[in-house]
Amino acid sequence: MTNAGLRVRAALSRAVAAGVREDMSREDGQRIRLLNGLALLGIVMACAGHMGTGRPLDPALLAHLGLTVGGLGAVFALHARGRPRDAALVFHVAVMTSIVVGSWTLGLDYGNFFMLILVAALPFLLFPSREPTAALATALAASTCLAVLVYGWDLDGDLARRVAQYGPNQYLHQGLLVAITLLVGYGSRSFNAMAAADLEHERAKSERLLRSVFPEEIGLRLQAGEQEIAERQGDASVLFCRVIGLDRPAEGQTPEAYLARLHAVFAAIDRRCAEFGAEKIKTTGTSFVAAAGLPVYRPDHAEVLVALGLALRDEFAATPGIAVRIGVNSGPVVAGVIGQVRPTYDLWGDTVNTAQRMEMHGLAGEVHVSPLTFAKINHRFECSGREGVEIKGKGAMKTYFVRGARKAGRAP
Repeated sequence: MTNAGLRVRAALSRAVAAGVREDMSREDGQRIRLLNGLALLGIVMACAGHMGTGRPLDPALLAHLGLTVGGLGAVFALHARGRPRDAALVFHVAVMTSIVVGSWTLGLDYGNFFMLILVAALPFLLFPSREPTAALATALAASTCLAVLVYGWDLDGDLARRVAQYGPNQYLHQGLLVAITLLVGYGSRSFNAMAAADLEHERAKSERLLRSVFPEEIGLRLQAGEQEIAERQGDASVLFCRVIGLDRPAEGQTPEAYLARLHAVFAAIDRRCAEFGAEKIKTTGTSFVAAAGLPVYRPDHAEVLVALGLALRDEFAATPGIAVRIGVNSGPVVAGVIGQVRPTYDLWGDTVNTAQRMEMHGLAGEVHVSPLTFAKINHRFECSGREGVEIKGKGAMKTYFVRGARKAGRAP
């Protein structure tokens, strides 16, 4: 494509998108683009039709052309000023006026009055669904103009013959014409509304799925079109939790009953994560991983996960046959989305590995934390030290069991 062609294409794109803002809904943006495109097409058709009359310098025709182009051009200006409802009204008034004046100037033989059928149907598409009165009034006005031009205005000197030929039936014809035109328009609006509702329903389902699978921040970025998400958070906390007692179905327990119990346990875990503001990262078998301080940083990330761990410990302490073993560590974490067919949000790094070791070397019914986490939560929680724990890749380490919230006035 030549440079001139590219410039024309860019200019047309800007004209069609006049008034479309990033903060408006997709439906409103599409409606504005459609109306701008129709206004642009109307200007081109008016100019071509004017030249096609063979009387381009006729004063009456020039006035008609100016009225049409001016009215349709105002659509772009009104959209640019953020007045889409006024733009739709001006568009329809300009087109109806142009057709009526054109029929008066050129006569009915020109046939442009048939465009009023389209003009009567378009309001149901071009006005927002929240503007039903404006759409109906505009469609009714266009239908009335059509009926008057065809049956009631003696532009071609043939009205007397038509009245004699059709008699009172002409009024029935007028009513049927108006009713059919309105029905076509309203039907197109209904189908458009149903399609928009279905699209909105599917979009909402997609958003709910993203929010259930990914942290909200990550889900929004994926929805916005980001393909590669990888970040390093310099200070966050990671929790590993293993549910003990659910490794396999009990003797004689049906698969349905086993899965129902698993579902109840992890539904409670999900509820607790949401309550404390922790991000549940993934579930593997009867274990799960949660994090705080990412993807959005919060300074109390260690306190959040320790409080979550204590709440889970207490919740399942009263459940026969079930206990939780929890480990927490703090430090830098790499987080991101991997995979294309089934993308997942996951965590990597030494901080994650050490958090898993805290869980593995912990005890059932205990929240086991690393020295780094202990330093961040000691002012709020009472802990007991545990000497000489051999941690793979770390050697002997002093770790801590969290006993509970520190009582007021008791110093660390």
